[in-house]
Amino acid sequence: MLNQRGYTFLLFLLLLLTGSATLSYYLWGELQQLREQTRNLPQIHQQLTELQTKFKASPEQQIQVINQKFQPLQDEIKLLTKQQQQTEANVAVLSHQVSQLIENPDWVMAEVNYLVTLAHHRLTIAKDASGALLALTAADERLRRLNNPTLDKIRVQLGKDMVNLRNLAPIDVESLVTRLANYVAQTDNFMLLQGKFSEPVTTAAPKSLLAEDKNLDWQGQLAHIGAALQNLVIIRYNENAETGKLSVNQRFYVRENLRLKLEMARLAAYRRDSQSFTVAVKSVGDWLNRYFDQQDKTIQAVLQDLAEMQKTVLTQPLPDISESLRSLQRASVILSETPNVPKE
Repeated sequence: MLNQRGYTFLLFLLLLLTGSATLSYYLWGELQQLREQTRNLPQIHQQLTELQTKFKASPEQQIQVINQKFQPLQDEIKLLTKQQQQTEANVAVLSHQVSQLIENPDWVMAEVNYLVTLAHHRLTIAKDASGALLALTAADERLRRLNNPTLDKIRVQLGKDMVNLRNLAPIDVESLVTRLANYVAQTDNFMLLQGKFSEPVTTAAPKSLLAEDKNLDWQGQLAHIGAALQNLVIIRYNENAETGKLSVNQRFYVRENLRLKLEMARLAAYRRDSQSFTVAVKSVGDWLNRYFDQQDKTIQAVLQDLAEMQKTVLTQPLPDISESLRSLQRASVILSETPNVPKE
């Protein structure tokens, strides 16, 4: 009995020691954590003190801090303002220099000489009366600003030439070019004499030429057979047309050749070459009559428009404006030998 009690006492003592060790370890960990928190207390106290100081700062001090932060931006704005003022001053100087250059008689005469020469070239080479008129008008405006009596004869001659150019009948070349360009875009949709470029659509033949109505007499049956034969056979009349059957490659060639002929007509219109334009338009019409379906409404409208185009005259007698150029050259020699007449 004593031995059993001794063992029980020892077991109780062992459990007690184990519990004491566990509790001691837990209390030691809590103590270390408490010490760490205690060490951070001075730093936390310092941060609280700084926050209280900031909140207690006066509005003047806060404004001063903000001004210190924005001071670099204000300095940059001042620098940019100074640069802008310097740029405006430079622009004013350049404008003054340019105005003096524009009012310089030698410069103005050189510009007028260029404009009159340009007008002469536009009229004689490009056959462009409107462009020549614009150049002469600009030259007359510059001579007017000079206010030099020596140049009055040149202005009179320029006025005569401008009146002659204004009296020319206007030629609407842009309309011709636009219409031809539309036809170029529609080339693939034009109906060929043998049908469109796509595969032809075929209709099924009737199962029997006899009428289904058995009550018809022989005359009625004959009339029905004649009507059926007319629907099976379509006869088209196309004078001077190509009767041979075209392959796919040949159809492509026919359309591309039509497109090329239309482009040649456009080029002749741009160049105001009346003879070449008439020949090119006639060539387009002949090509349409040869390979395309004249019974198609679109083809008929194009042929009618081409016939009207052939009546258009792109060239007309142009006035001679070379006297203005010669007068200007003579006046330039006189001005180079005499002092400039000041403005009134």
